[in-house]
Order: sequence, then C-alpha cells, then structure tokens
Amino acid sequence: MMLIEDMPGCVSVLWDHVSRSRNLGNPPNDTPLQFDFTTLSLLLLITIPPVSTDTPVLSTIALIIIGRMAIIHIVLFQFKPGIESFIINDTCKRMLELKENCIHPVSQKPYIEMSSGGIDNSPEGIQDGKTHAFVVEFSNAPDRDYYVHLDPVHQEFIKSLDGIMEKVQAIDYTPGVFN
Repeated sequence: MMLIEDMPGCVSVLWDHVSRSRNLGNPPNDTPLQFDFTTLSLLLLITIPPVSTDTPVLSTIALIIIGRMAIIHIVLFQFKPGIESFIINDTCKRMLELKENCIHPVSQKPYIEMSSGGIDNSPEGIQDGKTHAFVVEFSNAPDRDYYVHLDPVHQEFIKSLDGIMEKVQAIDYTPGVFN
C-alpha cells in the first residue's frame, strides 16, 4: 500500500482538493486521510506522469475523467423547404420541452440542466442553411450520453424529425476545455 507521503509533489495538489471539498484547514500530521471517489480519481491521475504540472489543468482533467463537468450540447436545425410554420413552431417547442420530459433512469427526475433556443438572427451570413439553434446543458458526460443514446423521450423526438429536416447538426463541448 502506497502512502500519500511516499508520493512527492502530490500532497499539496491532493490536500488542496480535499480542503476545498470539505472546508478543512491544514492537513493533519498524524491522522490518515480517507478518500472519496473524486479524491481517489485525482490521486490516481496525479500519480501518472502528467503532461502538465499545472494544478488547474490536472483538476480539469480529473473532473472530466470522472464525469463531473458540465457538457454543453448545441443543436442546429435546417428544416426542409416548404415545411409549414406551425410544424416548425411545434418542433421547436417540443425540443425545448425535452428539458422537462426527459427523465433520469435512476433519480426519476428531469436531468437536463438548461435548454434554450430560437430562430437564427445572425447578420454574418455563415449559417450554411441552419435556421434554428438550441443549447442544452447537462451536469456531466454520463447524463449527456444517456440523452443522446438511450433516453426514450429523446429517441422518439428524433424519430419525429424524419421527413421535416434537411440537416441536423450537433456539437458538444465542456466549458473551458480546449485540448
């Protein structure tokens, strides 16, 4: 069993995480630390030779690995020519209603943190035919993955788009993560 004292350079990073998450003061001198899942994940991460020794970088990587960072899901719609406005309005309304209608399989509660959308009004002219944009926020990657691949309400919504969409495009990102 490896003790934290045997890992030079890790103590300050790990204690910084532990103290922030538990509002603790200085590290104890004679009390063994007990670690939760997040702390153990961070400990594992910092024992692997890092690409960077920058603490914020390590913290960001650790949070991504354990799925604790928000995921922003952007969806762009291009309706087929000739689709009536009431169908477009209904489709957009139903897209926004996914926030309340998509239920987490474990908590049995809605799990989409935020959802907004609207018609394009950009003067730039680089929309490539996309007319409507939606931004959906998830607490973590597992929630987003469930939504994209398994959520029955979302899957039914996707099926309802058949025949009315020219193109649908989605892109996801984690705020502040660029590599």
